[in-house]
Amino acid sequence: MRIDRVTKAATSDPTIMRVGAVLLHKLGPRRALDISSSMRTLARLQIRLRQHGVVGLGDDITGSDFDKVTEAVEVEGGLYMHDSGRQLFRSPAYVLKAGNGLLRCAQMKRGVALRTGDSVALKEADDYISLHSAEFTDRAASAAHASLRIQGNKLSEFPDEIDLPNGCHLFVQTYSRFQMPSSGMNWPS
Repeated sequence: MRIDRVTKAATSDPTIMRVGAVLLHKLGPRRALDISSSMRTLARLQIRLRQHGVVGLGDDITGSDFDKVTEAVEVEGGLYMHDSGRQLFRSPAYVLKAGNGLLRCAQMKRGVALRTGDSVALKEADDYISLHSAEFTDRAASAAHASLRIQGNKLSEFPDEIDLPNGCHLFVQTYSRFQMPSSGMNWPS
């Protein structure tokens, strides 16, 4: 991770560090960039929530703070009104990653609460998970998916004519290594 305020926020928050440790265990060190990206996504959200006076991201994983957290995701994702009248996001991938990360944080908070016997933290995590599964899709995720669909895959520059034979040659070269299984069937060539 590069060293900036987002990195400092990620490394100083125990919830984000726990997410990073779990992802490292799950994905391994070769996926360090993906792990870092997930941690930075949560850290950006934590910085936004810190403006409301809460120091740690885990403290906001409660049912009573669900609206505040979702609003922070919407602000950080760049919620705007499209010409069609639909709410969309400028950074829809951020919204989806933040939503997944927050759900992971809530599940981890629930796991820690179960292990330690902390009934208050368990209720907070359960309340957040319930609200997240009931409302996050309608409030943020569906608009993020619509944003991705509307933005689409926009080709900024068309390929040159010379690129087509080069691409075909590369395709044939790459896939000629694979052989069809000999199952007695006649495979088309």
